[in-house]
Amino acid sequence: MGCRYLIVLILMLAFLVGTGAVARASGEQSASLAAGTASGEQSAVQTEVLPVDQAFEVHGRVDGQTVRVQFAVVDGYYLYRDRLRLEGHRVRARSLLPGRAKDDPHFGRVQVYYDAVTLDADFTGALPLRFDVTFQGCADQGFCYPARTRTFDLVTEGAFARPVAVGDFASPRKLRFIAPPQRVP
Repeated sequence: MGCRYLIVLILMLAFLVGTGAVARASGEQSASLAAGTASGEQSAVQTEVLPVDQAFEVHGRVDGQTVRVQFAVVDGYYLYRDRLRLEGHRVRARSLLPGRAKDDPHFGRVQVYYDAVTLDADFTGALPLRFDVTFQGCADQGFCYPARTRTFDLVTEGAFARPVAVGDFASPRKLRFIAPPQRVP
């Protein structure tokens, strides 16, 4: 009777270890898959997606009382217009230009930006200045990134290319709920 118990225990352990390995492998693979079609099926073509900071390169410039943040968007990727924000104490963002209308499988008809987009804001007072840039985008192949927030601390005028302090999902004080993009009539 003890031998049967031991065999059952070994089989159960092997099953659990095998299940964990499968879960880990599918978790690693899911980061490189397209999210699938609207019906939930996975795409037959599985390709790698770029890391968010490579797909959407952020750089900008401070001139006088104006902050200009520019996104360079890699071919095959796009940013949601309604998910772009430039916010901060003493910062007032200007209106964005209209984007290109897109029938998005996740959010319906929305406006998006391919290639590049610029966010302009005016600020009051003197430098230093801290502001947040929030954005969300997708790859045309169906993979969508979660919304990201980058925090910039600027102490001098001129160009900037990297956030001094990064505030995204790794930092609980920077977590923000952002509503889905608004539908375009």
